[in-house]
Amino acid sequence: MISNQEFVAALVHGRRSRMAEGARLRAFAQAGTVADVTGQVLTQPAAASAAEAQLRLVQGLAEEMTELVPYLHEAAAELLRWIARRFQVENLKLMIRRVMAGAPAEAVKAHLVRLPLELNGGVKGLSEAESMKVLVRSMPRGLLRRELIKALDLYHEQPRSFFFEAALDRGYFRELLERAGALPGQENAFFRPVVVQEIDIFHLMLLTRGKFAYGLELE
Repeated sequence: MISNQEFVAALVHGRRSRMAEGARLRAFAQAGTVADVTGQVLTQPAAASAAEAQLRLVQGLAEEMTELVPYLHEAAAELLRWIARRFQVENLKLMIRRVMAGAPAEAVKAHLVRLPLELNGGVKGLSEAESMKVLVRSMPRGLLRRELIKALDLYHEQPRSFFFEAALDRGYFRELLERAGALPGQENAFFRPVVVQEIDIFHLMLLTRGKFAYGLELE
């Protein structure tokens, strides 16, 4: 019999063995075209562009993460479910940018990550929303929807995708901290610094974008 923990460890070691480093990484660096690189890291069919290759790699990561959930204990499973929800957050950001730019729904559909039903959130209806209010009303009830409702109320006089995206990120990271805090002793001590570092990186990016890209005051 193999325990769930041993099974997950075997999968992680298998992934580690596929990492590009040393001679393999040098070979990637010397590749002349996108096709040369993707041909080595993606299964058939070959990717037609860098954007398609990136989407397929992200798609594979999202699927792998959700497939691991059943093999973890409850607190770790809840944490991994939420980490996987990051892909939904990024999909929502694409939809927000489309709405704010007044672009057609087809402009983003090819760039959305396909997610399991529990994370999907009705992408079809959301991707076709013609305003922020319609998009928010179409979202499933939950923390992310509540964060956008608050942002709509707060920034209705100066609507910018920057504010709405930051609201989604804030809600995501607050919940991530809570779920990491629910891990038992040693797991919590190991994982919490990783989460805090990711939040620090988010804060640095937020300040940098706000100050230099949008000219915003600290408030």
